[in-house]
Amino acid sequence: MQGSALGLDGLQLSALAKASVISKDVTEVTIGPDCKRASCSDVDNRSEKIYELDERNYVPVEDESSIKSHARNIEREDKSSRCLMKLMYELNRQRQMGVKDLMNRRFLEMEKDSQIRQLEVQRKYQYLTYEIKAKVDHEEQLVLRQLHEDEILASQRQQQLAQEHRQHAQRMNEWNEKLKEEEKRQKEAEEDERKRMKEKKIQLDKLYQYQVAYRTKYEEIVETAKQCKDKQAFVAKVSCHNAKLKSLKEAMDQLITQCKIGEVNDLDLETASTIVQQLEEILGVIREECQKINEQPDKEAVEASAAKEEQKEQATGSSQSTQALTSNRMIEELNDFVDRESFNVYISLQQHLQNFENSYKNLQKDDRLKEFRFECQKAVNIPVNAISPTSADHLQDKLFKLSRLISGQPVEVGHGQVTASSHPEGIAFCKNLLAKKFVCQGELTVSSKPEAAFAIAAVIEALWADFPDFGQLILGHFHRECPYLVPIFMPQVEGQSTEDYYKTLGYHYNESGEVEKQDRFLRRMSGIMRLYAAILISRPCRYQQNKSHPHGLSQAWRWISCMLNRDPKSDICATLLYDFLEVTGSAMYSHYGQQFQKLLHLICKEYFPKIEKIAPSVSSGPIIRLEAFLQKILKQGHIPPPAGILPPNFW
Repeated sequence: MQGSALGLDGLQLSALAKASVISKDVTEVTIGPDCKRASCSDVDNRSEKIYELDERNYVPVEDESSIKSHARNIEREDKSSRCLMKLMYELNRQRQMGVKDLMNRRFLEMEKDSQIRQLEVQRKYQYLTYEIKAKVDHEEQLVLRQLHEDEILASQRQQQLAQEHRQHAQRMNEWNEKLKEEEKRQKEAEEDERKRMKEKKIQLDKLYQYQVAYRTKYEEIVETAKQCKDKQAFVAKVSCHNAKLKSLKEAMDQLITQCKIGEVNDLDLETASTIVQQLEEILGVIREECQKINEQPDKEAVEASAAKEEQKEQATGSSQSTQALTSNRMIEELNDFVDRESFNVYISLQQHLQNFENSYKNLQKDDRLKEFRFECQKAVNIPVNAISPTSADHLQDKLFKLSRLISGQPVEVGHGQVTASSHPEGIAFCKNLLAKKFVCQGELTVSSKPEAAFAIAAVIEALWADFPDFGQLILGHFHRECPYLVPIFMPQVEGQSTEDYYKTLGYHYNESGEVEKQDRFLRRMSGIMRLYAAILISRPCRYQQNKSHPHGLSQAWRWISCMLNRDPKSDICATLLYDFLEVTGSAMYSHYGQQFQKLLHLICKEYFPKIEKIAPSVSSGPIIRLEAFLQKILKQGHIPPPAGILPPNFW
């Protein structure tokens, strides 16, 4: 047994020794499903190496016994190797079984540990769940408590706000009541003021009527004195009334002065009425005395009367009064009323206008051409009435139509066409009609809407530049409607009636023969002046840039210098001067600079005080406007552009 054990040990050792020898060659060769597959060349190489090893270990034998002995040894070694391999397989199997048991035990332990941890996690989860629930409940209680407190505070705040709102509403009601009371008091005060102003206006109108009546009676006295044949006898007869006339004049002047500085009462109206009545009585006495003197036969008086009748006939009508004014004697008398050069221009324009109007009398008198005249009027009125500063294209369209009309080209009117040149006098008729229509726009449109003047003036300036004779016509119509644009303050010529005289001043009479009210007259003159002044500062349109302005700022300087060189007349001077400065002041200030500043200084220091002295009480509106405008100029140091003026390069 011991020997077998030793044999086994020896066999094991021998196998291990051989295994160690061939281990280098079989390192890559294993047994089992995971072994590497070797190529045939690799197997042959290993076989050669084993053969070489066998050759190195080969020990040659000399006899047969040695060979047998060697064979037995080899057989023994083979048995030992099989035993060793079997032993190693058993050991490997036992080892694998032990590892499997160990792994099973380990898996059981791990499963047990996992169950233990799962239980611990479950206990922790339950604990955390309980803790979270407790905290949530606690927080919920806190939130509910806070909400309850907030509701209480909100209710208290709401009650406080409601109380404040009630107090505020009460205060507002009190303020509204006070405001209503104040508005009521203010309305009552305004109503009282309106009534007072209305009464004052009525009183001023009555006083003005008395003043006009006084002036008319006084002029009739002067006219009666002029008609008397024997001046010396007339003076001797009426000299007794001189003191009375002087006292009446002083009393009327005192009333006018009182209107400027104080209130007019019924006593003043009674005084004015008494003055007019006394003056009328004196006028009756003077007429009787003059009639008695004129009834006496006197050859020289008869000749003088005939000459006066001739002059009176010359004074009737606008053209006849113009001829009377052109006499050398009358021109000398007009030196105080108009500049000689301006008067010559005025007479020339009026004569040109009269001749131009006479040039198409046949067209006007022919009833067969009534429809043609009507179509020409439509061709003039429709574009002129539509002029507005809407856009440059709009103005150019109206200018194009009017230009074609007065140049004799066809123009569309309604659903048809009209050509002014189809009649020999048609172009002259349309030109004069257009000039008159433009001036009428100043009276009607510009007087109520001052900013409309600039678009109308732009079209007038463009037509004037293309048609100079049209410019002469429109200037003649301007002077006919408003002689103050010359400027001329027309005196009443000998033998001229009051109506004719007022017509030469620009007043209109209605069908019943009543002269228009002063406020309406001033409003018309204001519209004409604004349109004329807008023409002076208008800019040429784009296609006329190479043409000079036909009636520009030099004419503005001429007008205002002539105006300031004459004594002002009543409220018309304040009205026209205000409109002129408001429209042209900015352009003249920019163009003339320091010279225009000197002119303004002259107006403020010398000319305006003259207006205040002679203007009647009813002219307080124009006086106040002019005074406020001059004060604004002095305060600002410049004159702003007028409202509604067309921007540069508008068209």
